[in-house]
Amino acid sequence: MVRDISGLDRLRTFVHSFGPAWVVMIADVDAASILTAATDGALYGYSLVWVLLLLTVPLFLIQEAAGRIGVATGKGLGEIIRENYSRRIALLTSVPMACTDILSYVAEFTGIAIGFQLLGVAPILSLPVVYVVYLLIVWKRGYTTVERFLVAFSAVLIVSYAGSLFLRGLPPVREYMFFFWSWKPGFLYLLAATAGAVVMPFMLFYQASATAEKRIKSLWTSRLETLLGAIASEVGMVVILLATIGLNGALIETSSPKQLSQALSFLAGPYAAYIFAIGLIAASFLALVVVSLGSAWGVAETIGWG
Repeated sequence: MVRDISGLDRLRTFVHSFGPAWVVMIADVDAASILTAATDGALYGYSLVWVLLLLTVPLFLIQEAAGRIGVATGKGLGEIIRENYSRRIALLTSVPMACTDILSYVAEFTGIAIGFQLLGVAPILSLPVVYVVYLLIVWKRGYTTVERFLVAFSAVLIVSYAGSLFLRGLPPVREYMFFFWSWKPGFLYLLAATAGAVVMPFMLFYQASATAEKRIKSLWTSRLETLLGAIASEVGMVVILLATIGLNGALIETSSPKQLSQALSFLAGPYAAYIFAIGLIAASFLALVVVSLGSAWGVAETIGWG
């Protein structure tokens, strides 16, 4: 009887704490990551699946440290750096991150535009509406409220790409499962892009600060959630890779919505492009919010705004 109550209490603790690690991990599967995984599948098939799965390890280890900081100190990463080193060092870590995140904003809005174009909506109509929705979610709202929206977007992302693979079907294995080298131009660049998309600076700032915002005090729940998020993130990348095996890699690299839609429809049926588009929009929007919050937290904490 005592064991059942203890288990129930642990479950309640996990549910109450759930959010920061999961959201930031799923946000890692953003527009750039999706197009990178799709290119992996289109050009090399199953051959790079092992790379994506192996990247689960560094993703978990690095983000677990960020979550541990939030749990142990109740403070964000920017504030910890400022207190233990100096404001100048803290600014050197956060401000360049915030500046380079502008490129991430561009990438996410590009992903949103491509997704809506696959649905037949022009960017001149979709992007202003998306930006207004973004402001309505993040402007002057508490983190817990924002997190509910983000978890919902993560669910849409997961269901959409699972649906894409379902329509596509599991492609037959026609090449080596473990592929380490190719003389094709751009192989090393693609491999570096695949690895580089795993851990971004904003992810560290976001998870530490979000964990502190929720006042999470349980280290085991943070670690478990981080592990589940890391696995879900990389498995999601694998699903995208599998769903795009057989596509022309040039279509993905040029990001031509019309040609990409035709190719997806030919590969997996008339609804494949729409499901892929919904997932791309959800992933890009989720990352957009997470990147902006991570940047804002990092800069505000290093300056000392709290």
